[in-house]
Amino acid sequence: RKPPCMAAWRAMAELEWALAMVYEAEDVALAHRGDLAGFAASDWPRLVLRPVPGWRLLRLPADLVARRRLLLDGLAAGDLIPAEPVMAEHDGVLPSWVIWRQGLVVQQRVLAAEEAVLAQALQDGESLALLCERLARLHPARDVPARLLGWIELWLEQAWLGMIELPSHPA
Repeated sequence: RKPPCMAAWRAMAELEWALAMVYEAEDVALAHRGDLAGFAASDWPRLVLRPVPGWRLLRLPADLVARRRLLLDGLAAGDLIPAEPVMAEHDGVLPSWVIWRQGLVVQQRVLAAEEAVLAQALQDGESLALLCERLARLHPARDVPARLLGWIELWLEQAWLGMIELPSHPA
């Protein structure tokens, strides 16, 4: 096992690399709400939401982004380097962060547990049916469609989605 300091610096390097890759990612056309209307209702379970190239899902310490800002501000002001990030969160699992670009502005935020599960499924290219199955483990079945549509609306608004695909072969 690596010393905590090494793990913290590795996490910082991972964040820096992701920020650079997101910023430099290819611009693509964004998916829009109307794109969903172009599919028959019977095809919806098989639809796959594809993130834009400038989108990354990472597991990072909860306070890493804030500590990065302190580090950059401190270095600019000639201050000391802040203490290392807190590496573990709940049961030793680091929280999920998403980093993406809207126009020329790189955004980042930590995800709540439900969205983290769905973001992982999004990254893995899972169908809407599988996203619904994940939500059904957390909520009553009657609530699943509205919850999933709420997440899709947010992701469209935040410019996460580049394409909505109907795979040629059923999953």
